[in-house]
Amino acid sequence: GVQTCALPICTIVKSYCNEGRIEKAFELLEDMKQAAEFRPDEITYNTLLDGCARLGLYERGIAVLDEMQARGVRPSCFTLSLLAKLASRSRQPRKAFELCREISQKYEIKLNVHVYNNLIQACTVCGDGQRACDVFGQMLAERAHPDGRTYTLLLRSCLSSRRKEDAAGFLRAAAGLPGAHPKIAGFGARMLQLRGGLDPAVLAEALEGISNQCGDSRLAVKLLQELKTMPGIKLDPAQ
Repeated sequence: GVQTCALPICTIVKSYCNEGRIEKAFELLEDMKQAAEFRPDEITYNTLLDGCARLGLYERGIAVLDEMQARGVRPSCFTLSLLAKLASRSRQPRKAFELCREISQKYEIKLNVHVYNNLIQACTVCGDGQRACDVFGQMLAERAHPDGRTYTLLLRSCLSSRRKEDAAGFLRAAAGLPGAHPKIAGFGARMLQLRGGLDPAVLAEALEGISNQCGDSRLAVKLLQELKTMPGIKLDPAQ
């Protein structure tokens, strides 16, 4: 019978994409389509989609999505995360939301933390910190638990636009401290607190950003003192 993508072929496709040799990857896709014993599967199309995202090839990526659906290959949550990445890398961040909404509704896919993270990333690309906060709120409402990348993206977004109080609110939320960002405070510490804690380097970056970029060393020192009261919080030894 017809098989889906053979593992060695998928590995070669991925290797080409990782090396930026996207044309070779597409040539291999055409060879697979001509072979009677194989057919491209979700892994194949997602790999090509990721290759297009890496290079910011928006139209090419959308063509992959269209072919994927036309051949009866169902997109997954991973596909959605790649579509959001494709739009961001192609400098069309608003398309990330359109694509994720369209495909998630069509296939009844529940967004996970990785999709939401890439949507938050899309917001930061166009400097829309307000929408990034809204996406985070939607993510929490859908019971998708934030991870380290979620908070790192949010903190960097705040620091780049010098929104020190917002940064402090997200830092407190991640650490399980009182005083979480007002947009998310209603979700409670259990939902907001980052399992395993923020990376010490990210904590240091956030505190230094509040002190230096935002010009509020007093707030940075206050946050550092608050963080030191929390068990399990790992701080940079220099602090």
